[in-house]
Amino acid sequence: MILKEAPSPLTDNIFFLATPENQKTENGKLWTSAITEQFKEFLKARSRELRKHGVLFVSVIVNNEPELKPYQLKELKFYEGIA
Repeated sequence: MILKEAPSPLTDNIFFLATPENQKTENGKLWTSAITEQFKEFLKARSRELRKHGVLFVSVIVNNEPELKPYQLKELKFYEGIA
């Protein structure tokens, strides 16, 4: 999910990976809170298109290139069981 603005600087990556460990940090709490609020805004804005008891599909792109960057390896490992 792309946020309107970063709630805090990222020092070790170009995106926030919401792992349980990352979410427990102070930085992670800021990002998780911002993601939650923006997702609520998204749902409210699109509420006319969503049906009660419907299904919202979220697609995740997983990169399988042979030479992955460190952040791509983290992302691939995180989504391995989901995608």
